[in-house]
Amino acid sequence: PRHIVTILQSARNPKSRAELQKGAELRDRDHFRQAYLEPLIEAGFVAMTAPDNPRSSQQRYFTTPAGEKLLERERGDA
Repeated sequence: PRHIVTILQSARNPKSRAELQKGAELRDRDHFRQAYLEPLIEAGFVAMTAPDNPRSSQQRYFTTPAGEKLLERERGDA
């Protein structure tokens, strides 16, 4: 799950969808959102800075404490 680790590491500081997508080197916005961003949010590993306004141009995403624990486990397995 290289892309997942990259996204979680990037989101330690709040970033936009475009910034996270670029960092993961994924070009297709819909694929990135459906395959990575939304599942990470649903699993509780990533959260939105403005959850009440998910389509805001100011929306940023950040790694949650659960996401940090996942990163720690990944580092331990690597």
